Amino acid sequence: MKQSVKDYNRIVLKIGSSLLYSQNTKLDYALIKQITACVSALVKQGREVVVVSSGAIATGMSILGLQSRPKSLAYLQAAAAIGQHELMDIYRRSFKDNGLNCAQLLLTWEDFDDRKRYLNAKNTIQTLLKLGSIPIINENDTVSTDEIKFGDNDRLSALVSSLICADILIILSDIDGLLDKNKNVIKTFSTDSKDNKLDISQGMNQFNWNLLYPEAEKADGMILWNGTPAGITAPPGNYYARVKVGNDSAEVPFSVLPDPNYPITQQEYDAQFIFLQQVQGKFNEVQKGVKDIRAVRTQINDFTAKQGKDCPKEVKQMADSINKQLTAIEEKLHQTKAKSGQDVLNYPIRLNDKIGGVFDMANSGNMAPSKQAKDVYADLAAQADIELAKLKTILNQDVPKFNQLIREKSLPVISVKKD
Repeated sequence: MKQSVKDYNRIVLKIGSSLLYSQNTKLDYALIKQITACVSALVKQGREVVVVSSGAIATGMSILGLQSRPKSLAYLQAAAAIGQHELMDIYRRSFKDNGLNCAQLLLTWEDFDDRKRYLNAKNTIQTLLKLGSIPIINENDTVSTDEIKFGDNDRLSALVSSLICADILIILSDIDGLLDKNKNVIKTFSTDSKDNKLDISQGMNQFNWNLLYPEAEKADGMILWNGTPAGITAPPGNYYARVKVGNDSAEVPFSVLPDPNYPITQQEYDAQFIFLQQVQGKFNEVQKGVKDIRAVRTQINDFTAKQGKDCPKEVKQMADSINKQLTAIEEKLHQTKAKSGQDVLNYPIRLNDKIGGVFDMANSGNMAPSKQAKDVYADLAAQADIELAKLKTILNQDVPKFNQLIREKSLPVISVKKD
């Protein structure tokens, strides 16, 4: 049964930073007033509204007079720290004009992983709603690097919707590119992009999409027998193209039709697409795990090397223990002995390569995934999850303990080797 609009009593509204800013330099105060007026009207009708708002970094950039987005993480975090305060003050004044209060909540992904923090966040939001206040949620950009790096609060808004059992999630964004039937962004193209460059010339232009979603995550210098999973071909269905030039934008619907040479159903196309996304997603998790292992190991080794002979025994022992655990996990996730294409013939492939093999097999034609493919993937994914859970424990428990030990020993971060 289709739910009526009047039945949406608990609403999550996600506002993208590209919508709040004109050409990333000027905040659209008029738009904020329109949005807050609409939200206020809904609250006065007895509905509960939670706002997930991006824009802290963009606001900070505007205050600091920065014309382009900083590449340094420290500068991004500084811009977020400056901008979040100003952005909340704008929301506060705008809601106050409508006779309502608002509250700020800054969350990280850890708030959804830890059960106690998860429940505390849920209880706080629900209490604010009972009090008639509008919770305004943003990623805590000053401490959470993932959101700054990949730049989108859509996932956060989805998690918040699940957290409070929202009736509907409404996403207000102005991201240019190709979108699926639910208006989730598939790919973006622009004239200044390095990866997805849009070449235009004076007069009429034509753009041809190869129907591919983004490829899986790559790691520099990594040798894989099956290679990195390629982009997934978009299944037949309805899509949108959003084009923006200056302050003007247009959205055009279009359809991808099935290949008449393949006598398969829409359900089979969709089943293959969903399975390939699942396999590619797990491959990406494993790749990120390997990257995290290498990053942490490099930092630990660089730190202990700087201390030289003056490194305390306890610090050296804990560093060696963490490195040993990380190496054991990495060797399960990836064949670390593979340094050339020939090596994958001499040493057995590991989980990331095996998962990539399942992807290649399931992506070898237009067909629904076989039972064998699903069974093999389920087994490999379970093995990967075990190793990734071990890694998570090390990163969340052992590494903080190591940092605490360093602080207790008052070891210098910057030092000069003695002769």
